[in-house]
Amino acid sequence: MSGDGSGFKFLSELPKLNIISKPIIAVNTNKKSKKLYSKLDTVTDFIFYKRQKNYSPQMVIDDIIFLGFDDVSEETTVLLDKIEEKQNNMFPKLIDSTLDYLGISHKYKGRNYIYEAIDYLLKEDNKPNHEKSKFSFPEYLAQKHKMSSAGINKAMQAAINEAWRNTDPDELIEKYTQKVNYNTGTPYPSEFVYYCVKKINESI
Repeated sequence: MSGDGSGFKFLSELPKLNIISKPIIAVNTNKKSKKLYSKLDTVTDFIFYKRQKNYSPQMVIDDIIFLGFDDVSEETTVLLDKIEEKQNNMFPKLIDSTLDYLGISHKYKGRNYIYEAIDYLLKEDNKPNHEKSKFSFPEYLAQKHKMSSAGINKAMQAAINEAWRNTDPDELIEKYTQKVNYNTGTPYPSEFVYYCVKKINESI
C-alpha cells in the first residue's frame, strides 16, 4: 500500500461500505515484518511478499485461484498490472528526491548514470526471476551508452565526490548511514547506488 492516505484506514473502513459482492483483498508489499503481517491478517485475504521467489502479478492471480477463489475477474488482473505500473511510475520522483537529499548535483553527468542505475535495479527487483536481466547495472549502462564501464564509473564517482566535498560532514553522517571508503572518505559508485536502492525500497 502506497500513495496518499492511509491504506490501513481504507481497509478497516471497507466492511462498513454497502458492497453487494465482497471483494478479494490481496496486499502486495516489499515489507517483511511480523507486526505488519499480523495487522494485515485481520483485514485482508492474502498477503504477498514482493521479494519472494517468482513473484509477479500473474503469480498472485494463480495463487488466489488455486486456493479456491475461482471468480477472479479480468478486471482484477488488470488492476494488479496497474498497481505495478503505478509503482514503477513512482520511481523517478523517489530517485530524484533521494539524489537531491544526498547532494548529487544535476550539473554532473554522473548523476544521470547514478539515476539510471538505481532505476534499473528497482525495476529488476520487481520482476519475477525468469524475467530478470542477466546484466549487472554497470554492464547495462555500458551497453546503453556504448561506453566502457570504467568511464561510467569515473563519471559517477566524480558526482559523488563533488557532493561529499560540498556537504557538511555532520550532515553527511546523518544522511548517508552506510560506511564509506576509509582512504577516500567517499562511497564507491556501486555502494552508493545500492544504498539508494535500499532506501527507496524501504520507503515504498
